[in-house]
Amino acid sequence: MKFTKVKLFIFAIFAPLRSSLFQVYLTTQERSNVMKKAVTVEVVEVANEGLISLLGQTVTFFCMNYIYTGELEGVNDTCILIKNPSIVYETGAFDTKTWKDAQKLPNSLYIQTSAIESFGVIK
Repeated sequence: MKFTKVKLFIFAIFAPLRSSLFQVYLTTQERSNVMKKAVTVEVVEVANEGLISLLGQTVTFFCMNYIYTGELEGVNDTCILIKNPSIVYETGAFDTKTWKDAQKLPNSLYIQTSAIESFGVIK
């Protein structure tokens, strides 16, 4: 089975799908030349890393809909607790010491960890 250059060019346009589309059209002889190999990965557990390492610090959480900031007071498998929380409506420049528009919330706030996209000590 032969492909023209035009068909191969079309496959190259769809880079994310290219390998799966191309393999469908391989002949039996060409498939016998393809090999899948197992790769060994070393996993190292590090204690007190991630959210736990930020307990007691002022942390910013970029969530699905809003940006929250406050002192990280508690962490478990499903949620976090922040003390003195604020919702950041407008960030302003990230190299300044304060947010352009951050409005304080009246009480501590729980955030589901599944809603957190990224987090860190920013300001």
